[in-house]
Amino acid sequence: MWLYEVAATSVLALLPSASSVYSVSYSPGGATLALGLVNGSIELWEVDSGTRIAKLEGSTRYRVNAVAFSPDGAILASASEDPSIVLWDVTSREKIATLEGHTLGVNSLAFSPDGITLASGSFDQTIKLWDMETRNEIGTLRQQRPLVVSVAFSPDGSILASATEYGPIVLWDVAARERIGTLEGYTHRGWGSSVVFSPDGTTLASGSVDGAIQLWNVASREEIDTLVGHRYRVDSVVFSANGSTLVSGSQDGVVLLWDVETRNAVGFTGHSSVRSLGLSPDGTTLASGSGYGAIQLWDVATRKKITTLKGRTRRWVSSVAFSPDGTTLATGQFGEITLWDVRNREVIATLKGHAGNVISLIFLPDGSRLVSGSQDGTMLIWDIYQYITPPDPDPDFDGNGVVGFSDFVKFAAKFGLNRRDIGYEVRYDLDRNGTIGFSDFVIFAGAFGKDVGK
Repeated sequence: MWLYEVAATSVLALLPSASSVYSVSYSPGGATLALGLVNGSIELWEVDSGTRIAKLEGSTRYRVNAVAFSPDGAILASASEDPSIVLWDVTSREKIATLEGHTLGVNSLAFSPDGITLASGSFDQTIKLWDMETRNEIGTLRQQRPLVVSVAFSPDGSILASATEYGPIVLWDVAARERIGTLEGYTHRGWGSSVVFSPDGTTLASGSVDGAIQLWNVASREEIDTLVGHRYRVDSVVFSANGSTLVSGSQDGVVLLWDVETRNAVGFTGHSSVRSLGLSPDGTTLASGSGYGAIQLWDVATRKKITTLKGRTRRWVSSVAFSPDGTTLATGQFGEITLWDVRNREVIATLKGHAGNVISLIFLPDGSRLVSGSQDGTMLIWDIYQYITPPDPDPDFDGNGVVGFSDFVKFAAKFGLNRRDIGYEVRYDLDRNGTIGFSDFVIFAGAFGKDVGK
């Protein structure tokens, strides 16, 4: 196992011009990053090269509170302290529409999963729904409390959840434009610190500053149960991939695995304070980061600790993230990121470049890049394939075990695209050279008709 210590020269630092970053959004394929700046402009960055490819400005002189890509990546929506919302054509970099209707600043945006509807939350106590074909307002949802801080669609797009800074969670029927539920229990008279939908959209979990977690039935709009187990603020809640388990982490130093059906919990202790949680993509392994530099890995099925990973500093682990294939774990502390081999429990590399606490980590969907955000005001993009061996190319794109005609149809639809293009996906770039071209076709043709399981 090779051990690297890497300086900042090996990463791509995104340094927006003359302003600080206030909002961030990835394009669906992960090739482009949109940054909303305090000076009112928006910058588009190519993730692969770390270069700025466009600067969108002229729509407002106020800070950009939110940016969001449409599900197909063709449109970028931006919102600011200026009450208007601007829609940009991602390919031409031109403004295509301005949505006006809010009376105060807009600070949250969300596209429906099908891309037909855009929701915007504002300081004016309203959420507006916009038709993306006509660019017209199709509904206004009015909150009882000011400052809508977040909006989120359920997985099927039929329900919209909205949260205010000091108020309940409200559920809205998107089609009827009606309030269908107000989620406010005795434990949530203050503001909640975390909210998450179950993967199937039937349950909503909300964590609170008082240590309680409430489960809500999205269909009936009723509270299912209150999970009491933590003594302090719940900073993180996450569902397992199949929705049967809810994991919660608190500043009381305990990680709890809740059986969503029985409401029983198994407590993981050993931390002084749980600062971060991450589930492996297959839901079998949980990583928890502590306030004293340790990371613990847990077997979700047996509820037993697998091992403790100890970094070289005792500074708190403020962020953890598994790679998409689950083989690599990234952990963030003050000034550095550690890459761990999950199977061997060994350090692969220590990535240095930040001057502050690393508070967020996210892998690109193909696992080739890691993006880190820090309290030092910078965001860095790391080329992970410098330190780990990329997975072998797999031409079985539909996952049925045989490389056949349906795989060819998928491959043909991506042929000719490169990393800069909307719709590019690295899994079709079989030789990993950045372009889906003839050499990839040769690899695909060589595997055509074969059973990849043999």
